[in-house]
Amino acid sequence: MYDGDNEKRTPLRVVDFPRGCAETQRLMPLVLDALRGDDVLRDKCHEVRFHTTLRGSSVVVLVYNRPIDNDKNWKTKAEKLAKELKVVLVGRSSKFRITLNGDAPRVREKLRIAGKDVNLYQLEGEFSQPNGRVCEKMVTWAVERTQSSKNDLLELYCGNGNFTIPMSRNFRKVLATEVSKANTECARENLTANQVKNVQFARLNAKETADALQPDARPFKRLTEAAVDLSSLKLETLFVDPPRAGLEPAAIGLARSFDTVVYVSCNPETLADDVEQLSHTHDITHAAVFDQFPYTRHCEAGVLLKKRSGVDLSTVPEPRAREKKKSKRYAGKRKGKGKGGGQAKKGKVEEAASGGDSGCA
Repeated sequence: MYDGDNEKRTPLRVVDFPRGCAETQRLMPLVLDALRGDDVLRDKCHEVRFHTTLRGSSVVVLVYNRPIDNDKNWKTKAEKLAKELKVVLVGRSSKFRITLNGDAPRVREKLRIAGKDVNLYQLEGEFSQPNGRVCEKMVTWAVERTQSSKNDLLELYCGNGNFTIPMSRNFRKVLATEVSKANTECARENLTANQVKNVQFARLNAKETADALQPDARPFKRLTEAAVDLSSLKLETLFVDPPRAGLEPAAIGLARSFDTVVYVSCNPETLADDVEQLSHTHDITHAAVFDQFPYTRHCEAGVLLKKRSGVDLSTVPEPRAREKKKSKRYAGKRKGKGKGGGQAKKGKVEEAASGGDSGCA
């Protein structure tokens, strides 16, 4: 870890995490002892990641600055460690990932949402909500705000279906879109796991979704592949939980056409800017704050917006693009250059899997 305000990126030594999940606290010293006690596992391991759930399911990720894809000795020792810890263990090196002691690099979660259990897979390396208990409160808030809804729901940035599946109980049909192929596939698995029948997932970004809903839209192959018939939908409610950068102009324009918008945000600054743009057509009728990141300056916020009657969209200013802020983490690095000043290379990550049933509880 690094202190975000330290320009020199001086590493912060983190050997325990008392404010975190009990399972993470249990695993941290055990993994550290295993690395200290084995030269092969420790060799050029520069990062360890933990992904744990309320259910007790765990993934431990060991990241290396050396090739591990052909290292049979490393694999044998890593498999033994995974079984001893009863976790799914993921090994990562340049363009390579291997999953040990599990069928996939993922954890299982069970959330209690508005009186019902929701079972979810969460993928290693893909976005998922970081605080299970607060996530339960946050999703319950969204479900309760839409209890009186009629007709259909559109969701952008749906991820693994964390909000989609619980909210689907309030709607006739749901169309949820997500740009990540891995999370879209995971969301479909979660749909099956919860026996939900009224949701369709499609791999589209926000702009593509907005374009597809235009009257003269071109055909979208991914909608066809997902068997989505837009003409059968009566979309009246929009749910968004965008990245920290907030809504892009196409998403703002799309939101202005909906009667109801439920907006959950991990960045109150971009939320305020987006709400200002939506204030030309909508009013806030409900708001909430969720302390998903305790002991930090960050928080999660949610707003419910209702469209005013008689709004003429032709008189509303065009959505504006937000100025992009350069990440402090990459400040000073030359554009298009990789580590050491060389040209950055792109390529797919090679996948490997080993082991039988998942070690998840």
